[in-house]
Amino acid sequence: MLLSDRCLDRGYYDADVVRGIVSDHVRGRVDREQGIWLMLVLEIWHRLFVDDDGSEAAVGRVKTDFAARWVRWRQRHSCAPGSIRG
Repeated sequence: MLLSDRCLDRGYYDADVVRGIVSDHVRGRVDREQGIWLMLVLEIWHRLFVDDDGSEAAVGRVKTDFAARWVRWRQRHSCAPGSIRG
């Protein structure tokens, strides 16, 4: 979700910096959990209340999109269930 064009095109963050933060975290170089969490919360809020109407239906749409992205990400990175780094 953070690396999607939709998120990066908002202009809140420098796209290369976000990619570096996520890459460093996933590779275990630096624990960026808190920063990633904060950016993710802002993106979810934006999708719910700026891109959409904040309704229960909007929550459902965001949850579905997030879940689908999570599954695709884990498949690409061959992560074992229960482990972010595999």
